[in-house]
Amino acid sequence: MKLTHEQLFTIPKPSHSTELATIKPLPKQEKITGNKQVDAYLWVMRVIGLNEPAHLPKAEKALEKITITPKEAQKVYEEYLYQAGAHPFQVVFGIMGIDNPKDKIKKAREAIEKAKQVRGVFGNYDNAFEDVEAEKLIKSSPNYIDDPFYGWTKKEIKQGYRKGGGDIEKEKEDKAKGFVDVLPNPETLTDVVREMDYWNWLYQMRSSAEKEMGYQYAGEQADYVYFRERWLETQLQVIRPIDREEAKAIWHWLRNSENMEYLPERDDVIDNLIDYSKINN
Repeated sequence: MKLTHEQLFTIPKPSHSTELATIKPLPKQEKITGNKQVDAYLWVMRVIGLNEPAHLPKAEKALEKITITPKEAQKVYEEYLYQAGAHPFQVVFGIMGIDNPKDKIKKAREAIEKAKQVRGVFGNYDNAFEDVEAEKLIKSSPNYIDDPFYGWTKKEIKQGYRKGGGDIEKEKEDKAKGFVDVLPNPETLTDVVREMDYWNWLYQMRSSAEKEMGYQYAGEQADYVYFRERWLETQLQVIRPIDREEAKAIWHWLRNSENMEYLPERDDVIDNLIDYSKINN
């Protein structure tokens, strides 16, 4: 059965248990700087960074017993890193955020909640990387290019790098054409927003899963999703609002998301929303 646009791009509701199968072990307490208070503080920061719900309350209680201030701990640790011969960039990343434990706890709670959402929808972190139905359709298109060396010559592939040769990503995007040959088109601006939110949700879920699996930095959005999103941006310019209420809803969505900042043709989108003379009331 062919799925509608709404069926393909509606964020699924949780259907699995969100409970953790295992609890992450506590890190070993180590003598690092030689200052007991600072070393205890650094250990608590590591515990908070685990994003482990079973340990977070313990970390908060341990934090209350430490007498040194976060700023003092950060300064001592910074001096220690420099004396140990760390590169300035290593020092910057090493001390980043440790002077603000409240913010780290806040982010840990947010990460824990996101991880619960991943488990609730996908069952486990590995399943989050299985192709969703829309991705399966995209990969069935003859316009989908699964070739990291697309446009490279044999010599360039052998060398491992290329110089110039045009914008291959643009060529791949032009060929993709939004994958309208396999994906249903959005009929309304609400459809466009729903799909853009879906792709962003999927990226966030996979980003959270990667971090829970031990990857410090999440991977980028797949290029075929980027191509589809770029095509969706053009639809925000040409699909007319159904009525004034939809136009207002889309405007609020733009204002409350990162899309406004990064939307290349945002003026055209705004013109489309406020041109009420072309709205069917």
